[in-house]
Amino acid sequence: MKKFSLLVSASMLVLLMSSCDWFNKILSVDFNTNSADVSFTVDPTGAGSHQLKVDVIQSDLEQEIKDNGGDISNLKSVQMEQATAMVISAGRNLDAFQSLEVIVSSDGNPDDTIAWVDNIPTGVTSVDLTVTTDELKSIIDQDQYTVTINGVLDEDLTESIDLKVSVIYHVTVGP
Repeated sequence: MKKFSLLVSASMLVLLMSSCDWFNKILSVDFNTNSADVSFTVDPTGAGSHQLKVDVIQSDLEQEIKDNGGDISNLKSVQMEQATAMVISAGRNLDAFQSLEVIVSSDGNPDDTIAWVDNIPTGVTSVDLTVTTDELKSIIDQDQYTVTINGVLDEDLTESIDLKVSVIYHVTVGP
């Protein structure tokens, strides 16, 4: 009888543990955010390293989580999913640029390089950036955060060029 009782107890424990995993999975929400775009103009300048743009972003993460069926109080993770840099100016390309990097920061958090590209090919008007696997929850889960875009020009830029960097985050919300 003890063996039967032990077997039933063990079975119930396994069932309970597997149902908790199942229950947690149905309560979890995973999604990619809408694109966060930073558009800017790079004025004529000489070759070398330059800070191209600093922009304060008003976070709408809480609303995006709500729109996807989650609650900001259950935010588990924010990580980079994708980043792209593109030329907006007609008839222009990224030839003058050797590299680009995107850095985010917020109050109480250090700067974190979240995306970068080195050795940009000639003739391209857009380029995908390599993205970090760092956990960004503490930076992005703020009312606002700062995006800094740096670049290295390997030749003089003789006329202004309009660029846009688009960033998409992957968000996990769960119990």
